[in-house]
Amino acid sequence: MKRPLPQKSENTIVALFDVLGFESRLRSMELSDMHSLYRALIATVRKLPRARYLLRNLPDEKGALHPALGVVDFHYAYFSDTILLWSVYSDFFMPFFLETCCDLFRESIKIKLPLRGALAVGPAIFHKHKSTFLGLPLVDAARLEREQDWLGVAFCEAFLRPPYNRVYPDLVIPYSDQFKKEADREKVYLALDWTRGWRASQCGDIEVAISEMNKDSTHAKYYENTLKFFTFCDKYQNWYKDLDNFPPAQRNPLGGPGPRPAFGR
Repeated sequence: MKRPLPQKSENTIVALFDVLGFESRLRSMELSDMHSLYRALIATVRKLPRARYLLRNLPDEKGALHPALGVVDFHYAYFSDTILLWSVYSDFFMPFFLETCCDLFRESIKIKLPLRGALAVGPAIFHKHKSTFLGLPLVDAARLEREQDWLGVAFCEAFLRPPYNRVYPDLVIPYSDQFKKEADREKVYLALDWTRGWRASQCGDIEVAISEMNKDSTHAKYYENTLKFFTFCDKYQNWYKDLDNFPPAQRNPLGGPGPRPAFGR
């Protein structure tokens, strides 16, 4: 049966990942070796769940918690060195989507194929089987991804504004030191905290894992900035519980003027 082409946009959460140094790796490695790494990465993507039932406690207007059941549909596509994940945006499903991004990112480090990514949200029309990918979230994610000097995932500015500004503090941390331009450091404040799961899962020595990928001196700062972020997250695991001792340079989205996130889980 033919799948209908979507006619209307939906609020969509989009995660875009690119393989860092893809061209240089193709030039320096045997094609068969590169193909093995690429197949391992795509196998990881294909193992991601397509749908999942979720049970969460949600508050009513008076703050009382009640159990709620829902199912989230999860989609992916990949082409060359780019991986795209997306789902319909919902506060209910957002933690699951972020956890899935963390899982993919950690696996990429384990197989030694570094990723850099960005998260965006907003109205979009995505239809994998019709090769239709339209919407500003895709544009925003692609632009933001290129503006970073690290292995990591940043959130676009839309996540600081309602209705998308709910922050899940065990998956997100304010951080901006990875951006190439000072202007971007002032605009974008949130990063995906994949480090918490790395520590909890005892994935191994992160310095060893990162150094094994750092083979090109021209891109050494990417890996140095990644280790800097890991140390930062380790030191400030409970940043949301003690904002007074959180570095002032990173507190801007929480205490400064303008749009700011709201906590949730």
